[in-house]
Amino acid sequence: MRYLHEFDGEALPRSLREIARERVAGPLVGRIESMGLTVEVIHSLAPIYEINRLDPERRPIWHQYDLALHPHLDHTNSVSVVIRKDRAPVACSVGILAWVETSLADEMESLLHFYEDPERMAEPTDRCVVTATTASTIRHCSAAWSVAFWSATGHGRPGNPITSAVIRLAHLWMLAHWRFSYLVALSRDAMARRYAIEICGFASCEIGIWIPGATRTAKERERWLLSAPRDFLRWNFLRPEAADLDFPLGYPSPRPGTGTKAHDGAHSAAAE
Repeated sequence: MRYLHEFDGEALPRSLREIARERVAGPLVGRIESMGLTVEVIHSLAPIYEINRLDPERRPIWHQYDLALHPHLDHTNSVSVVIRKDRAPVACSVGILAWVETSLADEMESLLHFYEDPERMAEPTDRCVVTATTASTIRHCSAAWSVAFWSATGHGRPGNPITSAVIRLAHLWMLAHWRFSYLVALSRDAMARRYAIEICGFASCEIGIWIPGATRTAKERERWLLSAPRDFLRWNFLRPEAADLDFPLGYPSPRPGTGTKAHDGAHSAAAE
């Protein structure tokens, strides 16, 4: 389904829905369509597999978005934003909605966010190590995982406007349609240092996650934890600057009065 046809912003207060749709989503989609491309929303992770089949490198599909390991992901808790040229996928960003019953750190170490059923699915040698402090503070709440970004050859750099747009549109869609307290992701070192804040819109990134995998070295397993509380996302994405792909996310509005007051008095989704 086309992105704007699917965009109702039901998870936002009514006063912010028009800002999200008309002042951010609309201009972003318009810029992509001006390039002869289309943007669509699919309530599943199927586009990852579609792109993977077309990818000459056949990059691996990791634990969190491997449907064999998460067979009950469905339209209520997974989403893909896809940019296409004609019918061929050019870029894709996907997300998963999850409940954190104890703490994110404990649940990652017990492999719950890597396998739907760790006792049955995990390898005996699988081990996740978490030292990132923020993972211990995310507790008893819903979290939206930004779990994957894929692009066709020639559009791989997140600084490319197409890939910047697909990540921004995916995070905006999740904020506007899902009720969660934190947006989180795992990222390799180079991506975290260069793109986590300004391109992807996270509030922070910190070293301290080693994902499961006994056959890979510690460096290959190393990930950074990217995170942003919901009130930060509201301030960051619900303002006209978020529609400008040349404007770095995480920066204040260049002129007084041009942003929204989404950050003022904002609370997590659980309080709305």
